[in-house]
Amino acid sequence: MGQNCLLARRLVEAGVSYVSCLSGGGWDTHKDNFVPQRELLLPRLDQAISALVSDLSESGLDKRVLVNVMGEFGRTPKINQDAGRDHWPGTFCALFAGGGLNMGQMIGTTDTQAAYPTSRPYSPGSVLATIYHVLGIDYRHDFPDKIGRRYPTLPEGEPISELVS
Repeated sequence: MGQNCLLARRLVEAGVSYVSCLSGGGWDTHKDNFVPQRELLLPRLDQAISALVSDLSESGLDKRVLVNVMGEFGRTPKINQDAGRDHWPGTFCALFAGGGLNMGQMIGTTDTQAAYPTSRPYSPGSVLATIYHVLGIDYRHDFPDKIGRRYPTLPEGEPISELVS
């Protein structure tokens, strides 16, 4: 992960406008969730992302580079019989840094079980609309097919207002 972030930083410095980094896998912890998270996955992610964000900030690249960290869904609020956590669509989190967005805030809350949002529930479409906003992509644009039917870039979602205001 650290090498991916270093390469991403060098690519951005060289003018590349979009880079995607993989975390190295292992996050699908349907069993034995806690040991891999505590001893490998979270320390590796924390060190790599914090170093990347700090480096981008110190170099001034943070104004034009958006760092986004997220998965494709959340995890069950209850631990399963194998000491793991399964897929859960009720909540998930996303981290944003840089990109000219308003930083230094936590947006939204969940219930005490982290099962469902209790305030500021944003959809995956809103997360994508925020990313598209930073990239200069019109998230409201429709694309016509060959017979004239219109297909939206995003079927729903607006940029997260606390980040883009």
